[in-house]
Amino acid sequence: LYTLRQKMHEGDLDIAMKIGEFGFLLVVLTCIPVNVYPIREQIRSFFRLKNTNKNHYLLTICILFSGFLIAILYPDITAIFGIFGGIFSNGIGLVIPF
Repeated sequence: LYTLRQKMHEGDLDIAMKIGEFGFLLVVLTCIPVNVYPIREQIRSFFRLKNTNKNHYLLTICILFSGFLIAILYPDITAIFGIFGGIFSNGIGLVIPF
């Protein structure tokens, strides 16, 4: 949101902010594929799928679609973290008593 701020005045080029926006673009374009690759490989090895181009593309599309679907359907992710935190902390308390 900081990179989408309003210009100070009409002729404000704000070159430093343009460089920052380009940096954010590079980070987003590189961090998503880096995270999708190990997920795809784990799913492929767990379900013993063959390493074909068809399976590769289908798994990638399913992983990306599910990630975007979570963000679209439930944008307040902090509530989900709170629910999962409560469930897992109670579960750990039952397994390893505090």
